[in-house]
Amino acid sequence: MTWLRWLFFVLGTLPQAIKLMVMSGVPWTKAWGLMLLSSFLLVEMLVVFSSIIERAHPRDRSANRPRFESTYIIRILGYANRFLIVIAVLLQVSAFC
Repeated sequence: MTWLRWLFFVLGTLPQAIKLMVMSGVPWTKAWGLMLLSSFLLVEMLVVFSSIIERAHPRDRSANRPRFESTYIIRILGYANRFLIVIAVLLQVSAFC
């Protein structure tokens, strides 16, 4: 249903983002709006790329095993998750101070 998300994005979010970017005197609002917009676009690009990769290299659906079997990759993803949590908390604390 990626096309439906993009339709709602084009009809709802994109015009509001354009309005926000042409406004003056609201730099922090613009910054947070662009962060939200870039987050959405990044996630959508990952969804599109994953569907392209899935079509090119279909995996066996009958096997119920984890996609990442390497403990090294799982450990690196755990560290990245903790790092992003710390960054998010620090950004929230700095916003309130």
